[in-house]
Amino acid sequence: MKKDLSSMLVQGGRFNSVEELKDYLVEYVLELILIELENLPKDQWEKTLKTWEKIVLLSYGMMNKPLEEREKLYERWRFDAVMKTIVENLAEALRESARLGLLKEKQEPRKLLQVALQHALNKGHPKKETLLEVKKLMVLG
Repeated sequence: MKKDLSSMLVQGGRFNSVEELKDYLVEYVLELILIELENLPKDQWEKTLKTWEKIVLLSYGMMNKPLEEREKLYERWRFDAVMKTIVENLAEALRESARLGLLKEKQEPRKLLQVALQHALNKGHPKKETLLEVKKLMVLG
């Protein structure tokens, strides 16, 4: 007798909707960026935002590599546990954004940061003024 176990398979991914993914991007990615910016003078914000864009691009490049290969690269680049976690979580968010249609195939991965920023503004984030300054820098950069 055979049993149908297909109901036990994970359907889709970690996020059930675009809205859920956007909330995650605000709560995880954007909040990390804001914490970092709060501790820096404003003249260093643009450089920091460019660094975050590079982290997103790195995550995009890592997202389809096998775990073993990623681990070797993290070791070679001397990533600490925090940096590895950030890259892994961003890679997952990028995979999910493609699966859910949040980012289109030809869009730049850094658009993910702009999506998070706009979502936070739309939701009435308590740090609206800071987010508006960040938005200006991201558009200029």
